[in-house]
Amino acid sequence: MTVALFVSSCGPSQINPFQSNTINASLTVSQALKMCSDQSAEEFVAISALRSKHELGYQWLARVVVTNPKKELNTISYLSRKELKAKAIEMLSGPLASAEIISLDQAIKYRKQLDELKLLQQQIERLEFLECHMDEYFYLGKIPFKSYVELVGGVGDEQSVVELCTVFRNSASCKAELYMAKAHSIVAQMINKYKQQFEIRFLNPRFNLGAKHPSISCQKVNGSFELKVLINASPVDFMAVKNAAKFWRSDDKKVSLSIIESNNAEAIKINRIASGPSHVNMLERSSINLAPGLDHPKVIAHEMGHILGYPDCYFEAWDKEKEAFLYLDLDPMGNNLMCNINEKAVIPDQYFDQLIHSYCR
Repeated sequence: MTVALFVSSCGPSQINPFQSNTINASLTVSQALKMCSDQSAEEFVAISALRSKHELGYQWLARVVVTNPKKELNTISYLSRKELKAKAIEMLSGPLASAEIISLDQAIKYRKQLDELKLLQQQIERLEFLECHMDEYFYLGKIPFKSYVELVGGVGDEQSVVELCTVFRNSASCKAELYMAKAHSIVAQMINKYKQQFEIRFLNPRFNLGAKHPSISCQKVNGSFELKVLINASPVDFMAVKNAAKFWRSDDKKVSLSIIESNNAEAIKINRIASGPSHVNMLERSSINLAPGLDHPKVIAHEMGHILGYPDCYFEAWDKEKEAFLYLDLDPMGNNLMCNINEKAVIPDQYFDQLIHSYCR
């Protein structure tokens, strides 16, 4: 097994979690790859059109402050084509299909349905993106994150213990070790041992800075560190990046980003894409691709984190048993901007320490 692999906002790196270069893929995998090259499902196209129809309603709602409900941590959610199609069919026959939202009162009246429509479209775009990288996510599905979560939550069984152990040893050895652990009443110690090894190999790297970007330099100005980031973008997008860079400023750590407009070949390009999630290709880290509706400051700040070298601290993979993509937020506090984007999301202090050590020492 390779030691580290990361799933970026645009998908996984090309590093496989297991050394095998062949895929024993199920029919579902090959079907998903075919779907990637086909046109979107009729229901999905209709959802996109419905979302566009109610653009005025979303503009009205943008003027209203909404408090998002507190999310649960360490829970696994799933994304499947079958379920999203069912949701799309239900949505297309719901009240939004015939509604005409032209005022704030109407937007507030249909807020719940508009939020559900927006989320559904984002899930559809994410699903189609994941399907286009199905071979990679199939490999990632072999990492027993579900077993790890179950054991951390105290609900794991013997199978969970063996699955976690088999990341590091063969199945027969793991079963024998569990047998001996039960005989000597030290199963808890065995679980803790493999939980720690799993965290070192698969969790900790997701909170650590990777290779520094070759075009980003550091200079010390009046006792503070400035990381110079060259940006090639339209005037509007350049200002958006400058605004987003404020999230990567720490007065306590005396670190900030200096965003500089440049047409040099090494400058980070800001691209506008027609569909899909905003993302950065982690193999190249040469551009930030902004999707419609997903270009607000925290999204851009998250993508800038990838440019700097930080991976996503969430886990996505193909669950063969459920025939769905699973998602797991790995942030124990729920406020790390590289794990999720919410009103409380910030850059942790240790990230600034890592930037100084990597770019400025």
